[in-house]
Amino acid sequence: MKSPALRSWLLGTTSSTLIINGFCSSTRARSPISFVCARLIESLESQAKDNFFIVHFFCGQHLFSTTDSNATPLGMVNSLLAQLLSQYPDFEISSQDLADISPNTLDSVQCLFEKLVGQLDASMLVFCIIDGISLYEDAARLAETRKVMHGLTELVAKYDGIGPVFKLLLTSPTRIKNLPERVAKDEVLSVSREVPPQAGLSVLRNGKIRQEAS
Repeated sequence: MKSPALRSWLLGTTSSTLIINGFCSSTRARSPISFVCARLIESLESQAKDNFFIVHFFCGQHLFSTTDSNATPLGMVNSLLAQLLSQYPDFEISSQDLADISPNTLDSVQCLFEKLVGQLDASMLVFCIIDGISLYEDAARLAETRKVMHGLTELVAKYDGIGPVFKLLLTSPTRIKNLPERVAKDEVLSVSREVPPQAGLSVLRNGKIRQEAS
């Protein structure tokens, strides 16, 4: 939470990408990084204004299942699109746009999402936070997951200095193995496997939880 990289991504005035690799000991649906994302979203939503929007997706909430239609890269982008539409009523969507999206394929939905972001004024800002995307790097979903990551990082590049500000955060409880080509080394934050005790955190002492002095 105190990382300069996260602070720079959050407060910077231009479009940017940040990758957080949690390097947890095991892959879990919910990880400490999920908690960080949830708190970050909560903080952003408490300060939400008319000129910025927050869209997010927690992959750990939608693990691979035949009964969960969101447990796919297509479901992920459908969710991002729906959240964006619900926050901004002034998008221009033509009958052709509706016809193009009717197949409900990843390409068609992702294309509309990218098009709508492009309709936003240059003064507007979009935070896009996807937690646990590495959970979708299995054999069944890898190709489409890579396509989603590529498309989102291309949006960052497209609106770097022009158009709306698009801030992309992708996280993994362990490590994202298939980084998009546009991601630079300084855009990857790797959490140390051994984090020293921090003031303000609860610690276990003599079998009891005690709050450290901040």
